[in-house]
Amino acid sequence: MIPVEFSPLFWSHKLEGLDVVKNQRTIATQLINYGDLPHWRWLDEQYGREGLRVILASLPATALRPRAARL
Repeated sequence: MIPVEFSPLFWSHKLEGLDVVKNQRTIATQLINYGDLPHWRWLDEQYGREGLRVILASLPATALRPRAARL
């Protein structure tokens, strides 16, 4: 479950409707693009580094903002 305090980062989605498995690409994209350190730590805890690598590899190059892509 996504923490409720993350809801401002999901302005175009209903937080209750997001599933951490089914919507992992959307969740990772939003948190990487618009989140900060606590959000990124949650991603690491939730999916693991290898899991995040797989998710990021499945995203189109335009999914991440240029500043966020450097992460």
